[in-house]
Amino acid sequence: MASRLAKARELLQNRLTARGVTLSAALSAVALSPSATSASVSASLADATTQAALAFTAGNAASAISAQVLTLAHGVLQAMLITKLKIGAAIMMVVCLSVSAAGGLVAQRGAADKPAKKAAPPNQPPQMAKVKSEPKNVERR
Repeated sequence: MASRLAKARELLQNRLTARGVTLSAALSAVALSPSATSASVSASLADATTQAALAFTAGNAASAISAQVLTLAHGVLQAMLITKLKIGAAIMMVVCLSVSAAGGLVAQRGAADKPAKKAAPPNQPPQMAKVKSEPKNVERR
C-alpha cells in the first residue's frame, strides 16, 4: 500500500511540474501525507479562542487575555492601521500625479493647436484697419 501511495505522489508531482507548479519533494510529501489531513484543532481550543476574540472586540479583553497578549494585539492593530494609511497615501499620490500629468498634456496640446500671433516689430505702431473707399464706377452728382 505504501509503494502505491509513493508512486501516486510521484505521478502527481510530475503532472504538477508539467503544468508549471513546482513543489519541493519534502513539501509535497508533507502536504499529501495522511497526518496533515487529520490535523485539526480541538473543540476546547476553538471555543477558548472564540471567547477571547469576542472579549477583545467587545473591549473586555483584560479578563480573558493576558497583558502580554493584549499588548501584542494592540501593537499589531496599530501597525496594520499605519500600513493602511501608508497605502492610502501612496494611492493618493499616484492619483494626483496622474491627474496633473494628464492636465499638463491637455494644456500642451491645446497650446500647440492654436496658431501663434505674429507680434508687431517693437519700433512700429500697430497697423490701423484700412477704410474702404467708394467704388470707382459709381457716378457722383
